[in-house]
Amino acid sequence: MAAKQMKSGEQVVILGEDDNDSKTLKVLIAALRPDLPAGSLRTLRDPITLVKNVPPGQLPAKATRVSAILRAYDVRAPIRCVFLHEDADDFEPAHLPLIEKIEKAYQNLPWRVHAVVPAWELETWWFLFPNAVAALHQSWRQPDQYLGKDLGKIRDAKERLRQCVRPPGKRSNAFRSYVESDSVLIAKKVVELGLLAPPWAARSARACLMDLVGARRGPGGGPGVPGGWSHTGVVCGLSSGAAGRRLDPPQPRKDPSDTP
Repeated sequence: MAAKQMKSGEQVVILGEDDNDSKTLKVLIAALRPDLPAGSLRTLRDPITLVKNVPPGQLPAKATRVSAILRAYDVRAPIRCVFLHEDADDFEPAHLPLIEKIEKAYQNLPWRVHAVVPAWELETWWFLFPNAVAALHQSWRQPDQYLGKDLGKIRDAKERLRQCVRPPGKRSNAFRSYVESDSVLIAKKVVELGLLAPPWAARSARACLMDLVGARRGPGGGPGVPGGWSHTGVVCGLSSGAAGRRLDPPQPRKDPSDTP
């Protein structure tokens, strides 16, 4: 079933754990979905904890707060769908219950919700593209220590990335290492080098990024998973065997026309 085109002025809203995460996702989504109208991707400057470490009894109040932020924005510009990002801060498959928790907590929002949950942290993704990371700074080495390995098992991915880009013998206090704002620049470098374009090599983890924005098109040209439908949760564990898999079964869409 093909999805309808976005209406004029509709926005795809991205709410990340922090501003760097939101901007990084914006770069990747724009690259993977060039069919989205210019200016339709918007990041909100209201980073907020979604569900992680929130006691069950406090989830309704948390969801109400996030809903209020989104509804206030929707008054200014109509929302088409929402990407909600939260790091798992744990090994795969810890992201799976977090996906389910986000979906359940925000299932009553009037827009399509896509949960984006990387295994441990978003920085885990950059181990997929060591040449793009190294291209950012001449002094950095390629973080290729995990090529062919289970990326979903990298502990403290952000700190590990800082260690991996430092050449042997370089003292940490005299070396310009990775900082969180570099994530946006790495995403841009990944796009610039054409690393998101098919073919996807043999690395199923890249399918996670493809699924991230429903980049696969079904019969009739409709965006989403095969058949033109888009799943609710975006499962972003990055192990070579499990990356890119979806929750089973996928959540049915309330309205098949609401995927951008």
